[in-house]
Amino acid sequence: MRDVGSLTAADFQGALDTPFEIRPLEGTAAPIAARLAEVKVMRAPRDCEQFSVLFIGPVAPAHAQGTYRFVHAALGEMDLFMVPLGPGRTGMQYEVCIVHDRRDIVSPPR
Repeated sequence: MRDVGSLTAADFQGALDTPFEIRPLEGTAAPIAARLAEVKVMRAPRDCEQFSVLFIGPVAPAHAQGTYRFVHAALGEMDLFMVPLGPGRTGMQYEVCIVHDRRDIVSPPR
């Protein structure tokens, strides 16, 4: 399992336009398949990294705001807080925002 502190914008940029499986951690909702559509790096204080990632999934079933397990072939599994933004032209849009101190980035396990 990847620690959110080890994730960088570059990790996600390398996974653009690839599939992720999004699994609910609680409840009975079924997992959904989503595509990583965008990585947006934002201004942040010195020594911090702030970025958001946008996923596009099916319009139905839509998932609510909450923490989900994201599974990717290259990045592995990670638990992230996701917010639905609403339907777009190509499906339901979900956003994950990540902010961390670059000095605290944990190297992923080998």
